[in-house]
Amino acid sequence: MFVTDIDADQNEMSFKFELIAGHEWNTLMMCGLLGVHIEEPWEYTLDEDGCFLIGTSAIHFNTTVENFNSLQSGPGRLRFRAARDWHGSAVINVSVDDRGSGHGEEFHLSANRSLYIMVEPKVDRPRLSVLCPEQIPFVTYGRNCLEVKDCFALNASLDGTDVGLSFWLVIQADDERVNINLEDRAPVQVWQEGTAELHMAGLYHNIQEALRALVFRPPGQLFEDAYDAHTFEFNVTVTAIALGERFNEPWPITPGPGMRHDARAFPSDQVDFSVVVRRMNRPPLLFIDRPAFSVTQLQADVILYGVTVADPDIRSDDLLELVVSAEEDGPGDLAFAGLRGKRLQRRMRLEELNQALQELTFIFDNANWFGVTGVSLWVSDLGNHGWRVDRKTTPYSSVGLEAEERGELTASSFLAVHRSFVNEPPRIILEEPRSGLLEVFEDHGQFASFMVMHKASEHLVDRMLTVFMSTSHGQLRSISLQNATDRGVRSSLDGKRLEYTAWLYELNTFLAQLEFLPDPNYNGPDELVVMITDGEYEVNTSVPIQIASLTDPLIIVCPPAVDLFEGQRAVPIGANISIRDFEPLPGDGDEDSEVQVEIFVGDGGLQLLPGMPLPPELEPFMNDSEAEELAAWNGTRNGSGDDGPESSRLRVPRIQTLWFNTTLAGFRDVLKALAFTPYPELYHGVVHFEIRVSMLHTMESARCEIGLVVHPVNSAPVIHFDHSRLWAATNGGIVKPHKNIQLHGVVRLSDPDEEDFSGGWFVEQMHSARLKLEVSCGTMSFLIAGPQDYVFGVQNGSIAGLEGITFHKGDGSHDTEMDITSTLANLNLQLSRLFYHSGGECRQQNISLSVELDDLGNFGASKDEMGNFGHPLPIVVWKAVQFQVAEF
Repeated sequence: MFVTDIDADQNEMSFKFELIAGHEWNTLMMCGLLGVHIEEPWEYTLDEDGCFLIGTSAIHFNTTVENFNSLQSGPGRLRFRAARDWHGSAVINVSVDDRGSGHGEEFHLSANRSLYIMVEPKVDRPRLSVLCPEQIPFVTYGRNCLEVKDCFALNASLDGTDVGLSFWLVIQADDERVNINLEDRAPVQVWQEGTAELHMAGLYHNIQEALRALVFRPPGQLFEDAYDAHTFEFNVTVTAIALGERFNEPWPITPGPGMRHDARAFPSDQVDFSVVVRRMNRPPLLFIDRPAFSVTQLQADVILYGVTVADPDIRSDDLLELVVSAEEDGPGDLAFAGLRGKRLQRRMRLEELNQALQELTFIFDNANWFGVTGVSLWVSDLGNHGWRVDRKTTPYSSVGLEAEERGELTASSFLAVHRSFVNEPPRIILEEPRSGLLEVFEDHGQFASFMVMHKASEHLVDRMLTVFMSTSHGQLRSISLQNATDRGVRSSLDGKRLEYTAWLYELNTFLAQLEFLPDPNYNGPDELVVMITDGEYEVNTSVPIQIASLTDPLIIVCPPAVDLFEGQRAVPIGANISIRDFEPLPGDGDEDSEVQVEIFVGDGGLQLLPGMPLPPELEPFMNDSEAEELAAWNGTRNGSGDDGPESSRLRVPRIQTLWFNTTLAGFRDVLKALAFTPYPELYHGVVHFEIRVSMLHTMESARCEIGLVVHPVNSAPVIHFDHSRLWAATNGGIVKPHKNIQLHGVVRLSDPDEEDFSGGWFVEQMHSARLKLEVSCGTMSFLIAGPQDYVFGVQNGSIAGLEGITFHKGDGSHDTEMDITSTLANLNLQLSRLFYHSGGECRQQNISLSVELDDLGNFGASKDEMGNFGHPLPIVVWKAVQFQVAEF
């Protein structure tokens, strides 16, 4: 680098060298600067040769052209020092200023040049390291794959930060039968995977990831023969070759015979390790052809044939140990290979052992024993070959193995021996009646008692008995079983046939209190047939039955309750009531029996429906006017009349007691015409109803009580507008703008269903209603919002929390619409606090305040257009009122 200036002479010029691009740690150096006026760097130190001791990014000094050119011919030349481990491009800006060449600074002239420097990368030698030297040689067992994880590390040395650095990796086993695979296929290119020599290439960090988990698969036929060696060893070489930055260039190395020659030009590193594959001892096998043997009490022993032992690793001269044992407190001994006892142990060669097992015998020492016993078999290979292996997890492999050399392995099994009981038929003994004849009165029950004896059940054989019983003119049941249907008892629909399956003691309990109930009004002979079976034998017996005649009592049958609905009139209540004297069917010969009848009702009124045949004794209770009134009401109910307010005011006679004498035929006619009307009209609850009937010639009597359940029916709620209060609050119906108008008492809500006849339980359920308020212009509030009150809320107690109110829309403060749910009383309380805010946007407008009330269907059943009662449905009513907002 030389500078010329024709008029510089010996005048000093300014020379400046500055790094303007490149790495921040790149520096410039110069020497021979003694006697030179240095302006930059400001702080510096020169050695004895005039050289900077520390590099700098800019050098600025003043000297003559002659001195500068002399520096460029020696050690004073400008030197560039690149940053450590960096490569790339740098730019040096060079500027020379003649400082006016003695004519004054204001006449200076300058020249500038830029010097470009390229620093080429250099590939460093990589380093392969082993992180688990204590695991070498790697050991695996049997033909299991060896998976090595996180045991090898690849370091690119000084090139570790180069993201574009490429590597070639070779993993080679010295036995071509070994297969090498990768567990994690990072984005690398792989050649010859599944062979003894695996090649892969890719970026540095991807090669690092791929090296984390290597899988080595031993030869597939390893240790197939019991006479093979117990270990197999092979060596593995891992070679890492640093290729530098390829920039999409083709790989300089090709897998194959010439690969070693191609790789000489690149730095590389290599590690070697060995892998040992050990024979894994496999457990012996016990084959059981027949897991259970069955005999009877007639056999003294049983041969337990079909047991075979096998071992895939055993040699012909190896011994196996066998232990066979019977239950310590069991019913017999074992006989095996010339030995007899509860527990037998022998060591034998495999062929001899299998021959002896075919004669394994269980001998019973008690001729009368029956049941199930067991025989245990245990065999050991005595650890003759290979290693006993337990699996565990290790830091450097996903499946590690912990082995014990010559550790024995065992197998065990179990045989069941069943000895069955020789059965005998059961016996049936009639204990009651001892005479053998069951004497019964008409319509009255009588007990019989049986006992069953069964040898098998008495000897604790697990066997159940089934009894079948039947009669022709009666029903059977056992008093000992309160819940017979849940305990195995099955009965026919008419109760004449009975079947029961149980253990012997349960069966005898069942038969000890057997009750026979003759058919109603039947008298004459019958027979009880009993059959018992244990599944193998059947026995039968029969007991004659004589049923004597007896006069029957008066019987009246009533339903427990009659359902009707609030507001119904003249509801028939006697249709399901029946009465009989002594004949099986009502009306079959007992119509002329004279009776005295008393009918009581606790509330409401009794009626006799017109148009029905009635005995003459009851004509005073049904005069012409009442008959006409009920007929008119019946026409209304059937749809022929006006179902309006007038029909609801029809007078109904309130008769609460009927007392008369008649025949059973006349009483049955009364029951058909008997009707009930609840009172008052909105009454709902339970009314007590009672009938007493006495036979006049025998003085026998019967009575029954019924609950008349009057279900509530939902009625429409009512919205009341007090127009006088609205007129007073709005100053004659006209409200000024920006006014808060209190509407206290203007809107009131009510529901006729709030009246209660249930003693308080119905309204105590706190039935709620849903209220919707809407104004066409302006807003509404419950009270006027005051300052924030953290005790009672923003409305100072008017909003829910104390009494319970739910806002579905709005919040009770300046709302155009409110949708709230609460009790009717609480809704009325909130309406007494209602304010209207006219604001400034409603001038000269007619304001409509609309109110909608939904009772939510909480007050009972609903009534459709046809007059039928169904599931509860809500009733919604709507009403509106208007006033005006003035202009000013």
